[in-house]
Amino acid sequence: MASLRLEDDRGRKGYRLQFRDAEKRNRTIWLGDVPEWKAQEVKEHVEHLLDQVKKKRPPEMATADWLGGINDDLRNKLARCGLCESVAKRVAKVLTLEKWIDEYIGERQDVKASTKESFTKAKANLLTFFGRKKLLRDITPAEGKRWRVWLKTKGNRRDKNRKWMAEDTVRRRTATAKQFFLEAVERGYMPADPFAKLPSSIQGNAKRQHFVPAAVIESCMEHCPDHEWKTILALARYGGLRCPSELVALRWLDVDLPAGRMTLNASKTEHHAAGGVRVCPIFPELRPYLEAA
Repeated sequence: MASLRLEDDRGRKGYRLQFRDAEKRNRTIWLGDVPEWKAQEVKEHVEHLLDQVKKKRPPEMATADWLGGINDDLRNKLARCGLCESVAKRVAKVLTLEKWIDEYIGERQDVKASTKESFTKAKANLLTFFGRKKLLRDITPAEGKRWRVWLKTKGNRRDKNRKWMAEDTVRRRTATAKQFFLEAVERGYMPADPFAKLPSSIQGNAKRQHFVPAAVIESCMEHCPDHEWKTILALARYGGLRCPSELVALRWLDVDLPAGRMTLNASKTEHHAAGGVRVCPIFPELRPYLEAA
């Protein structure tokens, strides 16, 4: 049996429900300042739930309907007492992979357009493999491994002549997918991240690295239509600026010719401790182009 107690302690007035759960532990739920009839209603349904839990039976229709209509806070309090499923577990029963990713992307208003584009690409890869109706909670680590193999061998949708996907691209898509699943775990929609053990750190491809001699750059300068384009090329080659992000952000007030340095703002690294700001020397090869600009 459950009992109700009306409390009025230093301005905090309301009803408190007390009972012993199926394991004989004392439980208490603060209902707050609600009408007496409302508190009595909660008490009656809790007593029914206690009885059904002991009998290992689901609640009858009246209590089941009541559970479906109460607020999330009260339902989670009941769930912590073992009387029903939490809101998260209830949602997880019907939450599809597509619906969850759409919800996650919609909430991430703090990221740049390029990051949202990465979210969209990873979403497309996941839905192509798992399907739009796949329940989020049903995705297993074994399926995660198969998804990675599929992505590596058949996941390239951009190049019609090549189905396989580069390893670093696979790792980037995996890292994004992990973001989706980790947040779902934290909200209680999944017991664990099924992609947790999949490699996702970027290794880099040494084969793509190529040193461009200054002679080649000077030859390219001859084909630039004006001095502005020559300065752009010089900043990229002799200043090491990211193109176009750091070039577009560069202002004259960031260029200190007498001191021989530039202050650069990189959107790519603005989430780092330095805020994406770094100081770059004005090398001798670059100086003539800036002085003439």
